[in-house]
Amino acid sequence: MDEGLVVEVGRPLARAPMIRRFPGNYSFRVLRGRGGNNAFAVPGGFVYVLPGLVAKFRAAPAALAFVLGHEIGHVELGH
Repeated sequence: MDEGLVVEVGRPLARAPMIRRFPGNYSFRVLRGRGGNNAFAVPGGFVYVLPGLVAKFRAAPAALAFVLGHEIGHVELGH
């Protein structure tokens, strides 16, 4: 369920017109068995979210979208 929410919120962001580097080719994953309230991105369009962050924002998908957009920005800018 958590990964479904992350994908549901993340995919439209990845397809937004301002995305140029990996249009629609992002992979969103929730890391299992790890605590914490964090997310990170790695080169190639991979965005990982820790379960604690998903639990915290489950009732606030706009806040989750903000975090995922931030991580997409890191990928787009080559950070």
